[in-house]
Amino acid sequence: MTNQDRESSAKLLTLARKSFPSSKADAETITLYLAALDDLTYAQIKAGVLKCMNTAKFFPTIAEIREAAESMVEHANHTGKPDAGEAWGEAMRFVTESSPYDQRPFRWSCEEVHEAVKRLGTMTLFEMTNDGIPATRGQFMKIYDKLLEGQKDKAVMDMVGKKLGADYTALIDHTTKMLGMGGGRELSQGGK
Repeated sequence: MTNQDRESSAKLLTLARKSFPSSKADAETITLYLAALDDLTYAQIKAGVLKCMNTAKFFPTIAEIREAAESMVEHANHTGKPDAGEAWGEAMRFVTESSPYDQRPFRWSCEEVHEAVKRLGTMTLFEMTNDGIPATRGQFMKIYDKLLEGQKDKAVMDMVGKKLGADYTALIDHTTKMLGMGGGRELSQGGK
């Protein structure tokens, strides 16, 4: 985030705070928010804050602003992932438009839908009976939601790892030493 973005974001968050009368967010809170959101641009923060101002009943958390910004970017770029029901519909379209032995590539809307089909088992979809559809649908949707959740969690961990910098390396070193796995810098070599 540039200094200009930081200043603009601070003003925006300070003003947004006023639209939530019960908010106890003070200048220190705004500083913390800016530090946690420093990987976003002012435009992304503004989009997230404006969405939250129109949907939230309380001053949004950092996670809520980040999630709202992400959804606004996906909406603006038409890059959002299908929800679990839409993904199931795509899996059913796959079953009706191909066969278990079809070698033609199927056009998936995203890799997560394809991965959910593979994890459930392609043959499970093709062999499903009318009585088994509800259970199979539930299993598929659970798998798909877990994939999306894992992907978001990984993205957050990657972002936090980048922000931690050298502290992230120290965290890895400490963990490997605690587990007796070696690796990383040794204290005798100047690591801390």
